[in-house]
Amino acid sequence: MTREEAVALINSSELGERRDSIIKELRSSVLIDATRVPMEELPIGASRIGGVPDLPKDVRWPRWSGTR
Repeated sequence: MTREEAVALINSSELGERRDSIIKELRSSVLIDATRVPMEELPIGASRIGGVPDLPKDVRWPRWSGTR
């Protein structure tokens, strides 16, 4: 939905005095529609959210020790 569509929807609603304050707080956003897929079905380099890193088996994923 575009900002203009959202504003039109808000203006056509029964929000009364709250319309302007709601429109003022509108922010851009992205919706991510993730689908669970078994790891063995993902090709190397495929985009994914979470899970184990896509690295060769002999490369360790960097970790933060919690100190500087």
